[in-house]
Formats: sequence, structure tokens, C-alpha cells
Amino acid sequence: MTRKLLIVEDEIDLATSLADLFSINGWVVELAENGVQGLLKVQSFKPSVILSDIHMPQMDGLEFAKSLFEDNNLVPLVFLSGFRDENKMQKAWIYGVFDFLDKPVPTKEILRVCESAHLFGPEYLIKSRGRARKIYKAS
Repeated sequence: MTRKLLIVEDEIDLATSLADLFSINGWVVELAENGVQGLLKVQSFKPSVILSDIHMPQMDGLEFAKSLFEDNNLVPLVFLSGFRDENKMQKAWIYGVFDFLDKPVPTKEILRVCESAHLFGPEYLIKSRGRARKIYKAS
């Protein structure tokens, strides 16, 4: 199965560096500058993994994750951020985010996490979203 990565990142230099890294390692890559563009690319590009910043203009990563959750989209999302916000991280886990990586992240680590998301992400999302829906119903 083709490994397709959507990078949702407003820092263009970082986005293009990541795109180069993944392309060299056999991934097909598309870029989006924010969550609004990301949602459109999810529909047209059909990625197998999404790598997204959290802090972005127009639609941040958490709103993006929530939209994917509400649409029951089974593309695993990996957050990449320079700012740890425990409150946002807690909400993101409810939406089924696959993993969090802190900027700057070692090359081998980002490739390893995205490969794992590609291999196990949809299965993980089905289980984690099932738990989240039970939590919502109970509250």
C-alpha cells in the first residue's frame, strides 16, 4: 500500500524540509498551510497519515483533529509542535490522535512514528474513538 503523507504546517520552510525527508524515504507527500486546507486535502489526496502542527492560523490542529473525529475519518494524525499544552493534548487524545512529537524531532523518530501510524493507525483509531464515544455518552 502506498504511503501517503499530508503535512499540515504553517511554517513553510519546515513543511518543505519534512516533505523532502519523507519523499526521499518513499512517501508521496502533499502540503497544507492550516486545518482548513488540510480538510480539503484529506478529501482529495486521501493520505494514509497526517502530520500536523497544533498552533496554526484559521483552523488550529485541535480543531482539525475534532473535525476528523466528527467525520469519523480513519486517517491517523500525528501532532508536531513546539509548544506542549496539556489541556489541548488531553482533548486531542479524546479525538484519537496517534502521537505527539516535540519540535525539533530527530529524523529517525519522525519517520518511525509515521510508519507506525501508517501500519496501525486505522485500527488504533477505531478502538480509541469507540472508547471516546462511550465516555461522551456516560457524561
